[in-house]
Amino acid sequence: MYYEINVAKKSKSGGYSHFFATAKRSIKDTDVLASVLETILVAYPEPEYSVSVSKYEERGYRVDCRPFTQTPEVITNKQLVELVILTLNKGDIWKLTIKVTKKQVQAIKRFIAYGQDETRTISSVTKEEVIEAIEEEIYYQIEMERGTFNPNSY
Repeated sequence: MYYEINVAKKSKSGGYSHFFATAKRSIKDTDVLASVLETILVAYPEPEYSVSVSKYEERGYRVDCRPFTQTPEVITNKQLVELVILTLNKGDIWKLTIKVTKKQVQAIKRFIAYGQDETRTISSVTKEEVIEAIEEEIYYQIEMERGTFNPNSY
């Protein structure tokens, strides 16, 4: 989790334009946020400047640690699985083609199977469920980038 402070400068037309923002690594907790925000508000007063704060939350996943302890392998096209994702966005159909390794597909299947039911097997996870999991992650990443993430929607 981190906080981002955005500063916009008032233009001649009366609107505000982006001036600068703090880096992702800068503000990791509310104590630092309060200190930095206080300094910025003094240095960039209203109405000449507009200051806003965004909170970004990150998600973590269990990963297979074995690949990190082995030498990297060369991935060939034969090891790739191509998934075509069709999705609706504001009435338009978007076609997104992504390539993932067979190992990545297996990892996603494990995550789905074991995350839902301890008795479920990896082979019971369908291609559609894998695509849906990838779509959800893509939507999550887009919402995080835009600052529109709503945890209640998941």
